[in-house]
Amino acid sequence: MSRASFTALVSFCQDHKLPDSAESPHRYIEPLPMYEMVYITLWYIGNQCTHREISLLFNRSVSTIWRSVNQCTKIIELQLQHFIKWPTGEEAPLIADELQHVAGFPGVIGAMDGTHIEIVSPSENQKDFNNGKMRHSLILLAVCLPNRSFSYTYAGFPGSANDARVFRCSDLGVAIYEEPTLLFPGSQYHVLADSAFPCTPHVMPSIKASLATTKKKNCNAILSKTRILIEHAFGDIKNTFRRLHYIYAHVEKAVRIISCCCALHNFLISRGERIVTYQLPEDIEHEDINEIADDWFSLQSGVAKRNEIIDILHDNVVLNPDIKHE
Repeated sequence: MSRASFTALVSFCQDHKLPDSAESPHRYIEPLPMYEMVYITLWYIGNQCTHREISLLFNRSVSTIWRSVNQCTKIIELQLQHFIKWPTGEEAPLIADELQHVAGFPGVIGAMDGTHIEIVSPSENQKDFNNGKMRHSLILLAVCLPNRSFSYTYAGFPGSANDARVFRCSDLGVAIYEEPTLLFPGSQYHVLADSAFPCTPHVMPSIKASLATTKKKNCNAILSKTRILIEHAFGDIKNTFRRLHYIYAHVEKAVRIISCCCALHNFLISRGERIVTYQLPEDIEHEDINEIADDWFSLQSGVAKRNEIIDILHDNVVLNPDIKHE
């Protein structure tokens, strides 16, 4: 993070500080300045250091480190809408055009997926947080834009759930079901997802390999080339904020840290900061789908729309035989 971006972040936190942020817990002790609190927080989320190691580095007490991280993450979490914004009606056509140039998939205004953030074993309901690898985790559901910034995040669902269930319970899933016009300015717009998600008029998932014909395989290839943006975004944020590799904190604080990292990820991109690039491995392994949302609200219109797109993409390949999608 550059000095200018750091100064801008300190200024933002100062302007939105909590009522008790300037108060010292002990009498006759000067409160910690905001710039140092932000510096401590950035060091905490950018590394896997313990509170004691950070306290030695900054020559502050462990309790001061704990309070600084709590204060700054709370400030950023409360102002999350300032950093993470859904595209407006004017921005949607521009985003769709940019993403269509990636591989040719029309009407895309975002790529959606979920990722697991490993946490320390919770004190309650431990089985609910066991993921497929038998590790305790929280799920981060996100939608990203062409520049890999997030337009939507939903963090905190227990790791035992799959992406379909997380999406169904998220406010994004509810909004797409009840009032999709609030998010999508037209029926031609949608987000891309993998086969774990339901097929709706505004969510276009890939087709399961066992059901894919030649035309559908072509659609899957084009869809995957566009959807891979969200995989890169997850790789960027986890490589930039190493705390997301493993969070040693209770669930509520872990959710706050995840949300804070997502906000700062967008902040760095908006400031033109260089993010650590992530090369996706060729052997991507998707989790087994134990719960398919085919019975979740009416999907007929979504399937019909996807079939139309499949035919359009197939016709493009027929008319342009030089186009090859591996």
